Formats: sequence, structure tokens, C-alpha cells
Amino acid sequence: ADGSIVVHEYGGGAENRFTAAFNAQELDKAVEMISDAARKSGSIGSAGQLEEYKKKLKTNANYRNEQWQEFVERKKLERRVLPNGAQLHSVRYTYQYITKVAGGYVRTFDSGKIEKFNDAGKLVRISDKNNNFIELSYGKDGHLQKLVDNFNRKIFFVFNNQGLLEKLTGESGKMAMYGYNQIGQLIRSQDVDGNVYTYKYDKRHNMIEIGYQDKTTLAMTYYGPERHDNIKSVKDRDGTVTEYGYDTDKSDPNHYSVSVKIKAPDGKQISKNSYEYFIKRKADGEEWTYKMITNLDGDRTETVYNDASLPVSIKHGAEETTFEYDNKGHVTKKVTSGEVTELTYDPKVSKVSKVVQYPKGNKKEATWSIFQYDEKGNLVFAKNSKNRGVKLLYDLNGRIKTLIDQNKRQINFKYNENSKPVEISDPALGTITVSYKNTGEIHKVESKAGRKIALEVTAAFQNLLEIIRPAGVNLSF
Repeated sequence: ADGSIVVHEYGGGAENRFTAAFNAQELDKAVEMISDAARKSGSIGSAGQLEEYKKKLKTNANYRNEQWQEFVERKKLERRVLPNGAQLHSVRYTYQYITKVAGGYVRTFDSGKIEKFNDAGKLVRISDKNNNFIELSYGKDGHLQKLVDNFNRKIFFVFNNQGLLEKLTGESGKMAMYGYNQIGQLIRSQDVDGNVYTYKYDKRHNMIEIGYQDKTTLAMTYYGPERHDNIKSVKDRDGTVTEYGYDTDKSDPNHYSVSVKIKAPDGKQISKNSYEYFIKRKADGEEWTYKMITNLDGDRTETVYNDASLPVSIKHGAEETTFEYDNKGHVTKKVTSGEVTELTYDPKVSKVSKVVQYPKGNKKEATWSIFQYDEKGNLVFAKNSKNRGVKLLYDLNGRIKTLIDQNKRQINFKYNENSKPVEISDPALGTITVSYKNTGEIHKVESKAGRKIALEVTAAFQNLLEIIRPAGVNLSF
């Protein structure tokens, strides 16, 4: 509506909003267009209703998008098309941006990962700098049909005549199946291991029970519409009950809390927690949690966030930790009651290049770690002030091929078609061979070198993790 792009993240479905620099005129224009469509369709009556409607559109970005989408689907408004080359940004999770291109959109992550979408907004490709990719293709009905990766591993999707996912078929004949009732509610599923689950619902379409093969159940109850059908209780398979309560500040709708009580099967309370939220809104109406107070069985923590949803201070008892960030949302400084951590980033790959830690007020006792990367963003060298170091070599898919540490200990890796290590070798000691079941689980681990090579490999990994821990580097094995 206002020129922003909203990405619905897979998994939890969180909405990630990408925007250009805030433009009040664009916002006002969107509000007027939606209001005019609502008035012409008869949704708005009096002048007072119209003003309230406009106010809500202007101050609530999610509501504005929902209303825009509704009128687009009803053919009352035309879908907005961004010009090719337009670029919008987000730092909600990590720094990332979306570029409008011919045929769709390209989402670029700080890590180098790229997601491509078609003009309909459907995800069609995920790739990284190591030539790894996943491609998604769709049928004429718009439903996902096939997923394939750079190792030619595939998953096929079948939808029923209700437009709902009915079957997934993967490698080695693995299959998951889903069954629905006449109104489209999931009532039965079977996973790739053959486990069957059943599902039941109330009259308001809330799921109230999950049934398991051992005849145990997970049961849920809900509040009514006055509390937005929020979850009220969950009775676990072992009889443990979790109860939820909700409270909104009558004088401030942007301040609310959630209470969570856990009771044993005999009804005795074993835990009591609360989560208090304070919400703020940006100029374009997008909201974020400004402050959250958690109380976990009497243990209180208060966290304050900036408008990118990044914590700037965490208070726990008498202790306080503060954070500073660069314009890409990278932590550049962390200060606790006793220690300061400063981080510097490699501008080419946006990853940590140096970490310095020192006691608060005494920088002379600083320890440090440095990190170097190749053009694909793979860590190739790391060293710290304790004289520990490691060098890493990679294969074409970004998997570690060789590890060499400060003691010149060398560990080599070979992988199968599923990127699982099948050989781990130390030229001085021998080789560990790993075999797998069709399910991907480890079947057997063998080595003629015995326990000694296992200890050496473990020591090499512990050394590696010790060196990279300050930077939070993710590695591919």
C-alpha cells in the first residue's frame, strides 16, 4: 500500500517489512486510496467512522496492508508495482535488502544468502556463495510442485482438490501424508517414519486435541472472542497442564502481559512465569516491542529494544548489559558490569573480523581474536591472543575439507551425496569411517586407529570452537 514489501517468513510466519526511507506523502496517499475504496464499497458510513478508519490505517501498518490486500482481491484497487531497480531494506533479523528486478524480486542477506521470488511473490530459488541452492517450481494452479537442490535431491508436493497439501515424497521413497475433513481442517497426518497423528477442533476451528499412536493426547482449550480466541490451557501427554492468562492495560493498549502457570498432573503448581510487553510504533505505523519484562519463578529480567527489534539493554537483578550496533544491525560493543567486548566487521562479507575483550576500565588486559574469510564468506583463518590458531580449507560446496591448527595437527573430511561426513582422517593416525542408514541416522562408526584418533579429532574440534566462539561463526561440515 505504502510502497513497502512484506515477507512472510517460512516457519513461524513472522512478517518482515522492507522499506525505503520513510515518506509521509506515500503514507498519506495510501491511506486516501484505501479510504476511498472503503467508502465507495459501502464499508464506511459516517464522517466520524471515516476519520477513525483513516487514523487506524495510518498508525497500524499491518492493518493497512490487510485492508489494501482485501480491496485488491475485490478488484477495488490495483496491485501496486514497484519499478525495476527499486531497493528496500530491513534489519529486523539481520541486515537484508530486496531489489525489484524484471520477473520478480531478489532478497539479499548480510550472510550472502540470496532468495529469488517471482512476480507473484512466490519463492523460486535459495542460494549461497558456495554454489549451494534450492529451486522451487510451481504448477499452473500456483501450488508448489517440486523442490530440488544442487545435489539433485528432490521433494515432490501433491495437493488435493481443496488446494491443501496431501503428500510429500522425498529421497529413498520417504513420504509424508496429510488428510482433511470437508471444511479443510487437518485431521490426520503420517510422517516419514510412519508415525500417525490425529487432530480435533472446536466449533470456532481451534485445534483442541492431537492424538498419538500410543493413545496419549495433547489437549488445548481457548478463551472466547473477547480474548481473541487466545490459548487458555495445554494439557501435555504426561498430564502436566500449562495455563495462560492475558491482561491489557485499560489506559494503554500498547501495554499488556501474559502469565503462564505450569501444574503437575496432581494439580500442584510447579512454575509461575509472566511476560510483560510495551509496544511502540514507527512513523509508518509498524510496531515493535520496545520493552519486555520477564519474571520466571521470581527471576526478573528487563530488556529494552531499539526500533530494529535489537536489544540495547538487559537488566537482570543488579546486573545490566548494554549493546551498541552499526547501521546493519551488527553488535559493535557489549558492556556488562565487569567486561567490555568490542567487535569489528569485514566490510566485504559482513562478518566479524576482530573481537577484543577486556575488564571494564582496564583495556591493558585485553584479549583478542582475529578472523579472515574468503570471497564467499567462509572462515579460512582464525587466531587469538592465547597463541591458538586454525586454518580451514573448503570444497566447492563450502564444506570444510581440511583443518590445520597451531600444533600442525591436520584433520581431513570427505562427504557423501547428502553432505554428511563419511571419512574423517588424520594423516598421522588413520581414518574414521562413518556409514548411515537410509533415514540419515548414523549406522556405524569404524576406525583401525582405535580410540586415539577419536580423541585427536575431538581435541581439534574443541580447539576450533574455542577460537571461533567470540565471533559466533557458523561452520559447514
